[in-house]
Amino acid sequence: MAQTSTMENLTTETPENLTTETLKKKLFDSVMQQKWNEVAEIYKDSRAHTITITHSGETALHLAISDPKSENKVENVKKLVRHIKKEDRLEVLNLQTEKGNTPLHSAAETGLSGKTCKSLIESVSGVNYENALKLVRARCKKGESPLFKAVHYDRLGSFFYLHSIIREHFGENFSNFERNDGQSILDDPIIRSILVRDDGQSILHDAIIRKNFALAFYIIQLYKDLVNHVDNQGESPLHALARKPAAFKSGKSLHGWVDSSYINITNLLPTRSQHNIFNTTSLLCYSPSQRRHYFIPFSYIVLTKEKLFMREKSYYFSFIFEGDAAVRKIYAEKEKHIWADQVLNELLKHATMYDKKGSVHRPGHGQQSGSDEGSDEGPIEGNISPSERLKLSSLSVAGKDESSKIEMKDTAILIAAKCGIVEMVKRIIDKFPVAIYDAGQERKNLLLVALENRHLKIYELLLKKYPPKCVIFQKVDINGNTALHFAARYSDSVRSWPVPGAALQMQWEIKWLEFVEKTMPPRLFFRTNTNGETPSEIFSNDHEPLVKAGGEWLVGTATSCSVVAALIVTIAYASSTTVPRGTDSDSGKPKLRQIPTFELFAIASLAALCFSVTSLITFLSILTSRHEEKDFDKNLPRKILLGLSSLFASIAAMLVTFSAGHFLVFEDKFNYAAFPVYAVTFLPLCLFAAAQFPLYIDIFRASFWNPF
Repeated sequence: MAQTSTMENLTTETPENLTTETLKKKLFDSVMQQKWNEVAEIYKDSRAHTITITHSGETALHLAISDPKSENKVENVKKLVRHIKKEDRLEVLNLQTEKGNTPLHSAAETGLSGKTCKSLIESVSGVNYENALKLVRARCKKGESPLFKAVHYDRLGSFFYLHSIIREHFGENFSNFERNDGQSILDDPIIRSILVRDDGQSILHDAIIRKNFALAFYIIQLYKDLVNHVDNQGESPLHALARKPAAFKSGKSLHGWVDSSYINITNLLPTRSQHNIFNTTSLLCYSPSQRRHYFIPFSYIVLTKEKLFMREKSYYFSFIFEGDAAVRKIYAEKEKHIWADQVLNELLKHATMYDKKGSVHRPGHGQQSGSDEGSDEGPIEGNISPSERLKLSSLSVAGKDESSKIEMKDTAILIAAKCGIVEMVKRIIDKFPVAIYDAGQERKNLLLVALENRHLKIYELLLKKYPPKCVIFQKVDINGNTALHFAARYSDSVRSWPVPGAALQMQWEIKWLEFVEKTMPPRLFFRTNTNGETPSEIFSNDHEPLVKAGGEWLVGTATSCSVVAALIVTIAYASSTTVPRGTDSDSGKPKLRQIPTFELFAIASLAALCFSVTSLITFLSILTSRHEEKDFDKNLPRKILLGLSSLFASIAAMLVTFSAGHFLVFEDKFNYAAFPVYAVTFLPLCLFAAAQFPLYIDIFRASFWNPF
């Protein structure tokens, strides 16, 4: 009864006698309380259709579409639209907020299934796709269409439905674009306004930047011309993908059980044949009646995560300890990597950035000239003119006029090398061998970029593909820096090696330079750049702060450990010269020499003395060391390793000595009761070992194992 009374009051209060302010207040209150039935009653007054009730300029329809808590959002939206006259619906649905968003923009942002978009478009179009296209091509202040919003927020249902409207409108023209008969889909200004925003970025750019790789894959299938489109900064979708190292396995550091679990996760995505459901005959040519029930492709992911987990959990030994959440995290990571890998394949499949350039003569990869003159004096251009070289260095070309206006930028392969994406570098080289000669604005080629950013895997890939005498290994940048100059450089911004501490970093820096030197011609060792610096001089100057920091760490560690070692030496010396129960007055031999525990006591006390003295001398040698660059290679790390090993052994031997001596003093009294005491005595050793063992392992690994 109360609800009936409320409806009657609303009915009597909504005619024209209500002021606009009163109407606005009632509308605002009802929307904030999510009373959509009351909002629908208020919407019978045409003035309510255009009233903005928020500071950002949103109408009640905007808010009804964006309501995240409503369980019947589509029905609520239909109720509001139903009270708008048909002749006014197109105008109302084109009302924009301060950001320029129409109700369809809001529906594309929030609609997972696309049903809200469908209800709005069908309310103005029916079978008239002209009106539908007017809504679809509306742009906000950033120049984004509703389709662009759907991509930005990864709304697959909204995206596919809005795409079907575009395709239905253009009909045969869209088929011509798909056949690649010389026309580009971006030649049409309407389609371009839908797919590209004001800064020149397309929906494919945005999907990759937002890491929506599954959607990016489908965009390539539907709009192949976007692969070679560049934005206002001259960057293509391949550039955007090259800046996403975390999208590939090479950008993640996987160890132990994580790597094992990652490898064992299989069959994440549909096979290539299953992807064929997205061709024009099966996905795009639905009749309007069929499209009414179509929003998301059936085989978006054929295997559900739940079934996959039930099938794969037997492979995870760590599942018992880490739990389902950890496995799901690895699953999501690998799923992202596989989608990104497929996007990369599709981008390279349709890329045309090196077309008309692959036939240009280039020195062979294994070419060895009879004379090396000039090969390391600067960039080797062969028979390429400067203008041709400039063209060869630009990656993506959107059109004849666009490419001439874009300033030369780093190509996608150079960006991938900078970010350490081995998969992308390898695929681009395999697809376009000429890409190996690309150079950036400072004339840094692929090799120099990889060395500058410490990407060992990319450098090893180049060593595997090309012989050391290939010209790419002898290139120099605009400042005359060779590969050895870049390997010798160091700064805080440089990618650090996966070892802790300044001393171990310095050790790996030395090994890194030695590794690069082995692969370079000897004549480059003393080659100077334009500043007159050799690689060794650059190495010494740039690593001076690191040498200082590493020396300070070693001195601090050696000082602390030498104090402990000195104490153990004192105790071990006293115990080694002490004989429990004394000696026989006649023979002068220990009275307990026949007892095995006495032999253990004697051996342990001697071992404690030897190890503690060794540890003390080792740490003192570190303190008196000059801490030069060469000392960090093997000398200092091995000394600290020997000192810690001896210290651990001396502490253990000292505790064994104490326990054995105590056992002899008690004879047969309280022997078994003393065992727990002996166990507790070893607790300090365990705690010390637990605290220092990770450091010990790091030093051992850095000294005896490295990837170079």
